[in-house]
Amino acid sequence: MNNDFHKPYFKELFGSEQTGKFCYTKEQLSERPIFPTYILDGGAFLFLNDVIGTTNSDDWLRMIEEGTFFEYWTYDGKFDWYAVWKNFTEKDCNPEWEAHIWIHRLYFLLPLAQAYMNTGDRRYSQKWFELLSDWIDKNPYRKYPQDPEGCPWFDMVWFDMQVAWRTINLTHSVFMLAEGGDDALTKEQWKAVYDMILLHRSHLQSEGMVKDGTSARGNHSLQIGMALIMLSCLFPEFGEPEAYAKTGRFIVKVNCDKQLTEEGIDIEDSLTYGHFIARLYFEANRLLKLNGYEPIPGVPEKLPKQYEYLYQFSSPKGITMQIGDGYAMDALRDIEFVDSIEPLPFERKKRTVVFEKSGMAVLRNNKFSVYIDMIATDPHSKKSLMAPKQKIWGGMYGAHQHFGRPAYIAYADEDMVVNESGGMNYDCEGLRTMYATMSGHNVISCDEIPLHERLTHDDSDEILSIVDHFDGENPWIILRNETIGENGKSFVWTRKIELKDKLVVTDHVKASERMHFRNHLHMPYARTGYADYFASTQPVTDDGKIINLRRRQKMQKVMLDKAGIIEYRPYSNDKNRTDVCVYSEREYYEQEFESVTVISYE
Repeated sequence: MNNDFHKPYFKELFGSEQTGKFCYTKEQLSERPIFPTYILDGGAFLFLNDVIGTTNSDDWLRMIEEGTFFEYWTYDGKFDWYAVWKNFTEKDCNPEWEAHIWIHRLYFLLPLAQAYMNTGDRRYSQKWFELLSDWIDKNPYRKYPQDPEGCPWFDMVWFDMQVAWRTINLTHSVFMLAEGGDDALTKEQWKAVYDMILLHRSHLQSEGMVKDGTSARGNHSLQIGMALIMLSCLFPEFGEPEAYAKTGRFIVKVNCDKQLTEEGIDIEDSLTYGHFIARLYFEANRLLKLNGYEPIPGVPEKLPKQYEYLYQFSSPKGITMQIGDGYAMDALRDIEFVDSIEPLPFERKKRTVVFEKSGMAVLRNNKFSVYIDMIATDPHSKKSLMAPKQKIWGGMYGAHQHFGRPAYIAYADEDMVVNESGGMNYDCEGLRTMYATMSGHNVISCDEIPLHERLTHDDSDEILSIVDHFDGENPWIILRNETIGENGKSFVWTRKIELKDKLVVTDHVKASERMHFRNHLHMPYARTGYADYFASTQPVTDDGKIINLRRRQKMQKVMLDKAGIIEYRPYSNDKNRTDVCVYSEREYYEQEFESVTVISYE
């Protein structure tokens, strides 16, 4: 299989040509649609899923051919690259950033390039260039960091990951167009493409050069670093490849050291972003390796760890957990794809595993799989109630984290029995906020110390720790959350999760004073268990302490220590559709109390 990176007409246009090695082959990129072969970041996926109705690039291709794909970006009845921007700025309303910036990243070029690669039909390559050419005409360059408004953020088109993703999409397109045949584009058209890549290279370098050990962190910066490495390997003729590679390597190294734990877990705390981010490291590492560069220290060592974590945190059927700003994707297929290119040396066996240095854990026995999220972004604490000896994590909300720790998702056999709210299109601010707050997760919250994404670290602080765990046939784990408010109030919440023939969650809270606490629990909607309930719309017994949910031939029984609110709430299901779940909320007005939840599934 050939992964030579050909650049048609390049020598004629620029005087010389070096043939680099691409990170994939034509065969590897022909097996299935380019998306999901490539991984969409969470914001892009959730926007497309909500507005376009599909994240499969073959569907985009069909819609482009039918003339319906760009309907959302119309202004005064006509297509406009800035339609969404105009719509929300002129109405002075909440911005639709995802809808606006998605189209400027040019993801939609890739299915056209793939179609040409697979068929050799110039209709696809010429449509590809028609769209790119129109974008170039309508989006004159604005040098970083100046723009017409004097602010690099402005409309985001020439800033941050928009430039990085355009660069990545253009570079991947060059490979696929060149692999499809000799007549994809004319010499003049190829010149326009190369000039645009050269311009993007210069821009990314200007952004990358000002990044330091803090501002270089996060998946947006990581995209810039990977793109600079890609261009250094594949377009060295543009000059000074070492200088551009140096900037890219610095950014990737910062992220490897500061965003990935020793166990290979990215602290942005989303499994699908984890797949997206791991692929960026994979591509950067592979490009350097194939093109004769030294690897970035730490990246080759942490790559298998990233994928082992993603493997262990997949459902019994291999689907990602919808933790944080995540979506449901085929985790196993992504891992198998990467492994087919560069083997990932870890055992493919689902088991109980506690990532003690990261605050994540999966408990498994022959009935249940429970996924525990207690990661936090900043290893800091202003003050501590106990000064525990074990490793601590602190922080409230970082990148794509949601609030509420320790939270959990549970499966019995292959069925989800406890769910999280999941991810929502970022432009749907009301629902996304609802999904991100503590009440959207299976945690205990305190009214007097409210935590939601509007608060900053100055409002309150958390210290999270794994106290103890047992990894045997019937595993258990003890977790602790110490929360301190700026108002002087505080509490210590200890949660024990144990698996036997039932799932038992025991929560103990001790507070500085009597306060209002709530125990939140979410369960996927199902047929109710009996017909003689006091209200046919509520699957709960008369005393309000037992919830029965029939799932085909099995009954999920949820036994609560006290009655509380039972209602239905929206969530994103494992098919990435907005659904309803059964929501339970128990209230406690105490200084110290214990709350017990027992789930059976027979």
